[in-house]
Amino acid sequence: MAKARKSSDVILSRRATKELAQTRIILRRLPPATTEEDLRERLKDAPDHEFLYFCASDRSLEPFNFCRAYVNLRRAEDAVKMRELIDGQVWRDAIGCECPVVVEFAPYQKVVRKSRKRPDPKMGSLQDDPEYVAFTKTLETEPEPPPPLDALVEDDEDKKKEAEGRIRVLLCVRVRVGVCICRR
Repeated sequence: MAKARKSSDVILSRRATKELAQTRIILRRLPPATTEEDLRERLKDAPDHEFLYFCASDRSLEPFNFCRAYVNLRRAEDAVKMRELIDGQVWRDAIGCECPVVVEFAPYQKVVRKSRKRPDPKMGSLQDDPEYVAFTKTLETEPEPPPPLDALVEDDEDKKKEAEGRIRVLLCVRVRVGVCICRR
């Protein structure tokens, strides 16, 4: 007698097969001067895709400034076709740089949706901040001129004399008998 399958088992098995189907791939090591239009032109013969995200190269990473593209294909079989078609091909860009393209599955298989960016609630509130207002007022006022050098030298000499006087008062010589004699 065969076991009857529950509807939850069928739903779970559908989810499992859907999760196993990897349809999102990454095209890595594209030449640095490649543009999105050039990439779309080259992908005309490739299988149909529903999503393409192009990342331009960063010129500050000079020897490793490659472009990359994320492509979400319609079926898992298309990913294999895309790999057979493009992986290992040497592409040349407008400036003559040649790079072998690498096709691999994306580690994150979900398609990134455009997020709704909320405005920052603190944006524009700096002018109303009491600490900032006090700081700007201190910047606007002219600083006090420093005291004359002669006054600083005299203060320093007075402090040295006071310190020497304290040391003399506090010096005690302990005699073997246990009497403390203070010197001045």
